[in-house]
Amino acid sequence: MGQLAQRLESAGGGIALQRMHDAAHTTNDVFIRGLRLDFEARLVERLQELGRAFEEERAKLC
Repeated sequence: MGQLAQRLESAGGGIALQRMHDAAHTTNDVFIRGLRLDFEARLVERLQELGRAFEEERAKLC
């Protein structure tokens, strides 16, 4: 096999592996984003609870 053919063959394999690697990263990114959204939703819920607690305390003081 000529040098050019060997280079093309090895380059093609590298691209395929890179695409497989990118797919794993994409899956991880989606998973991490899901965790982040879950965390943010819980944070918002807790802040709303805190706000309601402050409103109740303020109402008791007035």
